[in-house]
Amino acid sequence: MQSKVSFLTRKSRGGVTRKEQLVSGESIRLGRSTDNEVHLSDFRVSLSHAAIHDRNGRYYVEAESGSDIRINTKIAQSGRLATGDRIGVGPYDVEIICAEEGQQLEFTIELVRELGDDLAKLQSRSNTSLTTTGLSKRRWSWLLFIVVTGLFLALPISAFYNKEVRDLFIDAPVTADIAWKSGEFAAAHRFFADDCQACHQKAFETVRDKACVTCHTNTHPHADPKFFELAKLNETRCATCHKEHNGRNALIRRDEALCGDCHTNLTDTVPTELENARDFGNKHANFNATIYQFDKNTKAFVTKRVALTDNPEEISGLTFPHDKHMNPDGLKAPDLPWDKKQMRCNDCHTPEPSGVGMQPINMERDCIACHSLAFEEGRTVPHGKLELVLSSLTDYYGNKALAGGVPDPNAPRIVRNRRRPGQKMTKQERKAAYQWAQEQALTIAEDLFEGRVCSQCHTVTQLRTDYPPKWEIAPVNIIDSWLPKASFTHKKHETMVCTDCHDAKKSEDSTDVLIPDIDNCRQCHGGTEKIANKLESTCVDCHGFHIAEDFLLGDRKGMDIDMDISGTAARMEK
Repeated sequence: MQSKVSFLTRKSRGGVTRKEQLVSGESIRLGRSTDNEVHLSDFRVSLSHAAIHDRNGRYYVEAESGSDIRINTKIAQSGRLATGDRIGVGPYDVEIICAEEGQQLEFTIELVRELGDDLAKLQSRSNTSLTTTGLSKRRWSWLLFIVVTGLFLALPISAFYNKEVRDLFIDAPVTADIAWKSGEFAAAHRFFADDCQACHQKAFETVRDKACVTCHTNTHPHADPKFFELAKLNETRCATCHKEHNGRNALIRRDEALCGDCHTNLTDTVPTELENARDFGNKHANFNATIYQFDKNTKAFVTKRVALTDNPEEISGLTFPHDKHMNPDGLKAPDLPWDKKQMRCNDCHTPEPSGVGMQPINMERDCIACHSLAFEEGRTVPHGKLELVLSSLTDYYGNKALAGGVPDPNAPRIVRNRRRPGQKMTKQERKAAYQWAQEQALTIAEDLFEGRVCSQCHTVTQLRTDYPPKWEIAPVNIIDSWLPKASFTHKKHETMVCTDCHDAKKSEDSTDVLIPDIDNCRQCHGGTEKIANKLESTCVDCHGFHIAEDFLLGDRKGMDIDMDISGTAARMEK
């Protein structure tokens, strides 16, 4: 609705001045607040005092926020307006000039009840400054200056240099330097939070690196300080990245800029095989897996980092087809003679207690249920050294030969016949029994090593056929961590299915490296940009910073950690 408003002001010598304006809005509000369509500045008017509404061509006035209005000298809360009505809004009179249905609303506003001398009388009885109270500004200023200087400057300084002053506040609710503490300690540093000198070893100086290295002597730097001779990397203070007094979990920087400042153009700065990286979602190289490979020069297995895009092959020494073990029709198992067992990943892969990685595969725990080491009913050989297997077989059949009663038609008579207790054997009988035991041990050993058990998973080579025989089993080299330069926690991915990342159902050979590439991870992780249905991921979610394993911060050149240490640092040194 639109209305025409006229503000009237009467002059002392007679006459009236008029100031007209057009106002519009869903309703015409009158009040002291400047956002009203009609602003009435007198403090006796409420912020939102009244409002005029157009309802189907008819005009109504309503009081707002508990205020009262007068309609034709009668106090009311609301009413319909007509031409000639007078509305009292605080000290103002609003006269309706035109309020006919279908016509534009017109009204005048006039301040008719001046405040007069009442305001001056009210102010004369009020004390609104120190001068009216009889107090001196200068005296109070000096007094507050002395109190502030003593409590917040002199006392903390004296406590820093004087142990006796510091000890006075040990059992007090507050410490002498509480005014200087800029925030809550990190959780890792709370055990020495009351000993400021452990880090602030000199007054009015920033925390120096040697204060940090006093405790963190075995912390690794970020990279080889000799190869990467970068002042930005090797001369940056610890406290530049690790800022204390910012809460329990804010000590470690996690922003992308920490890594991106150097790694965005790393290849332009130093000679390195690493590729530039800025963001996991759009600027990151594919993964390199650490695998075992045979070195022909040293004739030993060594670890080597190979790009997943090069289709690397791992030489683990095992023969293990994942696809056969994950046959959807199931596998026959000794403990299930009339049925088949459908294997799952967790039948062999057991998470570590921490949930980070997987425990090493163990024959007795993970394989024995299907791959039995039994050579006779109820009798098994140990899994491990060849000598133990052959020794256990020889001992077992030697005891059977000495006891006699073996139902083997090809065995010597002394072995087939059961002897009476106390019956002694001749030298020739002992020799025949021992020879039979050796032959049986050799036959069973050949069956275990080259036939139904060992050769199924291991590469077995027979070096000597006479007794005692000699077999060579290829050493097993299973990598402990495929991605040692990254941090991956299986526990955080419990909602995923193993085959979502590891394509084991299609793996026919144990040389396959079943580590997912970066495209697989990008299905869920979208870098630092906010993308729908993707998890925001920064560099430190997967990578640590202090990773140079061959170096320690405590050995860094120029780092003197034995000088003038005190407080908690000194006690820890002892």
